[in-house]
Amino acid sequence: MCLDALRLAQKQGVSLVRFFVFEVARLAKVDLVSFWRVADGPAMEKREMDHEDEVESKETHQVDAGGASEAKRSGDSDREDDDDGAAPDAPSPDVVALRDGYNQTYIIQSSKSHLHDVLFRCGNWCYTGKVDLGDSEITLGDLPLVIPALQKQQGSLQFLCEWKQIPATSPYAVPLETLYDAFDFIGTELGSKAIEKKLMKAAQENAWVDDDAAPETKNFFELETGGFDCFDGIDLVASKTFVRGLVLLVIFYQRSFYVVLHEGDGEQPLLDVRFPDLSQHLQGVHLRHYAENFMSMKKLVLWQAMPAGAVAKSPSKTFQMQVKDVSGSGYNQTFLIQRTQPLEGHPESKLREVLFRFGSWCYNGHVDLGPKLELSDIPVVIPMLRRQQSALTFMCEVTKMPATSLFTTTMEYIATIIPAIQAELAASEEVLAHMARKGQDEIGRWLDDNATECFFELAIEPSPYLKHVEAIACKVYTGALVMIMLYYDNAFYVHIEDGQDEQPLLDTRFPDVTCQKNGFQVKTYRKGVPGFPDLRKTTLWKVKYGDDGEERMPETMSIIAQQKEKVDEAKKSSDAKGSGSPTRKVNMPHHIAPLKAGSGSSILKSKLQDLGPLDKSTLKAPWDESGRPLGMRK
Repeated sequence: MCLDALRLAQKQGVSLVRFFVFEVARLAKVDLVSFWRVADGPAMEKREMDHEDEVESKETHQVDAGGASEAKRSGDSDREDDDDGAAPDAPSPDVVALRDGYNQTYIIQSSKSHLHDVLFRCGNWCYTGKVDLGDSEITLGDLPLVIPALQKQQGSLQFLCEWKQIPATSPYAVPLETLYDAFDFIGTELGSKAIEKKLMKAAQENAWVDDDAAPETKNFFELETGGFDCFDGIDLVASKTFVRGLVLLVIFYQRSFYVVLHEGDGEQPLLDVRFPDLSQHLQGVHLRHYAENFMSMKKLVLWQAMPAGAVAKSPSKTFQMQVKDVSGSGYNQTFLIQRTQPLEGHPESKLREVLFRFGSWCYNGHVDLGPKLELSDIPVVIPMLRRQQSALTFMCEVTKMPATSLFTTTMEYIATIIPAIQAELAASEEVLAHMARKGQDEIGRWLDDNATECFFELAIEPSPYLKHVEAIACKVYTGALVMIMLYYDNAFYVHIEDGQDEQPLLDTRFPDVTCQKNGFQVKTYRKGVPGFPDLRKTTLWKVKYGDDGEERMPETMSIIAQQKEKVDEAKKSSDAKGSGSPTRKVNMPHHIAPLKAGSGSSILKSKLQDLGPLDKSTLKAPWDESGRPLGMRK
């Protein structure tokens, strides 16, 4: 810290926050008084008057209390050096501004395993979840490794609420408030004249107190306490606050607060995961001892930081996160939207946490998709999500998804059921062919209609793997076909498109599956099918668009006919039995192939069988195996 700046700031009678502002003014060579009044205006003048009245009131109270008041402070020999007479538990209102700066706070709970429950505050938002930190015991020396490891698992955290709206029932409510109360106390103490005199004296006796020669190793304060009940069961608390040109680091570990000040001028990263190792230090200066049981505070010490090259090399500790491969088969684009979490005391947020899988890469973040999401909204919501793609950050490779992520179990589930769905739709050919052959009612007629669009609905039992999920939109590229799969409210909707034509790198077009006209139940399941035990019913729906009865046909069933003709043609050629019918070209989007009687049933079977296991050698995708767009330089 810059002692000269602190001295001058304290001579002006300013608190720690004022010191921050003074630092900005000093760096810009601006007069402190003018800068402060410009920065705070009339509001600051009012706070100054209110604070003076408060101090005067406390002085009057202390005179009335007489010896009792003096006895309370007799344990602190340095108090007689404090000219303002304010008790240390009466922080200036200015200091409270510390908690309102841009703040990142991490609370890591104790655990008997390498999995820890954590809270992360980033600005106004709080997130919670379970992360893998590689060890059951987290120490002060682990801090430089722990915070980056935690951030790599941000997909494991779920939005909780705005930090000022944390429910009183949350296990993090009291620890956070206690931490920010410590901010107030620390600001008051470091802004007091008694500490200023101690620091000035220490600087005269020890050159290192005012030595800024090594900016990468900052001297730091330790505020030792008697402990707080709310921190029982918590391994570590780390906080970084950006306030008016300076960065304040406050760390709580084993009953002590550690405080570091950095200059923060210039551009600063929105998410800075760099924290120092304060587990070792050189000599120190005792600044203040507090009376027994005084706000649980014991003493304040300034420590000389250990030079980077002189830090004792302890056995390196690595944090190896457990990861899972959720890639599944085929290339796909998946949009996974988590539910919002309504909490007591504040309205439901419009922000939702989302994951976007693009080939072999996963991105996640929070986007505004409105307060309520319906099935009919999906075709509109996915393009909305893409327009907010700047809110997404790279999360991981699809083969290395953190095991603790809330997305991991869902992505594993999707990877498992996709082959099962493909196999089940292929096996439904017999039922569809039978219905087409009947031809006695309306069902038979629309199944026989070449210009009918339809899709499958797969109803499921509520699954624990989907309990956090509000909607899923997925496109799986299987070479000849593109299988579109939507999920909403315990049902999957499967739509098929032609995949032979050139596909866009990122396709956010999804069909509206709410325009259902006629349908029939294909099959029911008591215990599901292998790979998809939650499946209970498969239904085939005919689609109707608009109110005027006009039906629009995407095109999957005609595509199936095209594929069947190609298969038959190849087979007949190999058997020297002639060639099949010429292939029909279809360019209409979202069309499901017609279910024709007679030869149509075998056509459907061939096409549905194309939904079975994939031959990766025949796959053609607009990106390589790493998810990098084709043609892009590596």
